[in-house]
Amino acid sequence: MLKRFFRTLVNPHSRVLRRSSAGVQPGWGIAFDRNTRYYYFPEIETYYDVFNTCFVHWNGREWKRSGELPSCYRWFDVYRDHKVALGNEREEPWKFHLVYTLKYPKNKWQSLRASTPRKTENETRGY
Repeated sequence: MLKRFFRTLVNPHSRVLRRSSAGVQPGWGIAFDRNTRYYYFPEIETYYDVFNTCFVHWNGREWKRSGELPSCYRWFDVYRDHKVALGNEREEPWKFHLVYTLKYPKNKWQSLRASTPRKTENETRGY
């Protein structure tokens, strides 16, 4: 009973703090794009909702919202790893997850760099 009372006291305050930064781009966001509502991280197939300041990930049964990435993704760096700004094209883009996994496959950026053949000096000069 006391735990439930304590949660009731804490939760409204934390929601107020979260709502005060609603719509503000995260520090790791794409600098030139201020109108982005959602980000997608292809490597971990996870979304970030800017307005609600939460990550949305599949937990095996349903899409779950959380204030931080799950511990299984602790290796992922939101500052350095690839992210896609989805803008406002769809509300709740995770409901169209298949579309985004096909459009932005995992390891796409690493495989493109590795498979691009280097040009010889003569090819770059046009000989």
